[in-house]
Order: sequence, then C-alpha cells, then structure tokens
Amino acid sequence: MHVVILHHPNLTTMKQRLGRSLLLVALGLGALAMARPAHAQLGLSAGLNFNEMGDIDTGSRQATLDNATGWHVELWYRLGLGPIGVQPGIRYMDAGNLYEGLQEEGGVDPGDFDIRMVEVPVDVQFNLGLPLISPFVSAGPVMRFPTGLDEAIKDDFKSFSMAGSLGLGARVGLAGIKLIPEIKYTFSISNVTDGFDIGSYSVTTDEGQSLNAVMLRLGIQL
Repeated sequence: MHVVILHHPNLTTMKQRLGRSLLLVALGLGALAMARPAHAQLGLSAGLNFNEMGDIDTGSRQATLDNATGWHVELWYRLGLGPIGVQPGIRYMDAGNLYEGLQEEGGVDPGDFDIRMVEVPVDVQFNLGLPLISPFVSAGPVMRFPTGLDEAIKDDFKSFSMAGSLGLGARVGLAGIKLIPEIKYTFSISNVTDGFDIGSYSVTTDEGQSLNAVMLRLGIQL
C-alpha cells in the first residue's frame, strides 16, 4: 500500500521562519553571555514526552501513525544575564514506537521501532526574579540527530534536522535545593524523513514528515 503524508504549506513556511528567528536570537544572546560576566548554573532534567508524527491522509484508520509516550533526560548549562538566561543542553529522547499501527497492518514484526534522538536545545529564558518561586518562559532552536534506530527504518531518517521549542516553567527553592518543573512543546522545522517503507506500506511526503512532542519534566540545579 502506498500512502502520502500531506502538510499545509503555509504552516510549514511559518515554522521555518520561526525557527530561523529563534536560532538568531539564541546565538545573539549566547554571544552576549560569553562576552560579559554571567551567573552560570549546571543542571539535570528528566521526564515524559508525548509524541506525534505527521498525519497520513488516506481516510484509513489503519494507516494513521500512532501517538506514543516516551522519555527524555537532559544535561544543561545556564548562563544568566539578569532577567534573561541562555541555556544550551544535550538531551537524549526516546519518542516511543510511533510506527506501531503501520507495523500491525503491514505484516511486520513489531520489534524495536522506537524513534530515538540526541537533541541539542539552546533555550532563551525570560525570568521573573521572585524570592522563592521564579516563573519563566523559554523559546529556542533544537538540533536533532537520530540514534539507535532499528535497521528497518534507520536509513529513512535524515542524519540532521531542526526543531523549535516553547516552554513554561518555574524555579522553586526548597530546603536549599532548587527544583525546576517545566512543560515544553517541540515542533519540527525541517523534516525528519522524506518517506519510509514498512512491510507492505510505502509512505512518501509532500514536504517531509514532522515529529512534535509535549514534554513534562522536572529539573534540579546541580
């Protein structure tokens, strides 16, 4: 069976423009942080991610890619510039088995088809400096590199893609420990794959396929 994934061209263009803007802002503030004294903080965050791939437009329920729940862990380094902070990090994300629905219908052994990524986010954070609880919003680019994929799908994924990230969180001081609960939304700017073959399914896309995720996480400042 051959199916085609359709995307709205205006939405794709908007995502690309937003991604370029986020990258330029992050690079500019990062350069500023390195050029002047800043308060640096090292931290670790981990949590769940709820992922989805681009829809397949066939009108067939069996041809729809499943949503999946995965997990992630991230080591980050924050440079503070007053109310603004720049936080680069390195993150391992297991997005779960997003191809499970196609596998069952395509006659493929379910196996280990989890989508895994090494991601390099560069967040720009805007903080409200309150004594015990300091809320913040964040935005920035994310560089993605697939890793550890099953042999049946690993060649279908691009070796590098870009995403954008929007987030909301807070820094909470508790008994000398600083905890950071956070919710983030990451969305593809460039496509992660142009198409793939699984069993009897051959899937192609008009503008590439996206991988989006909602992340619920808890961090701790080390």
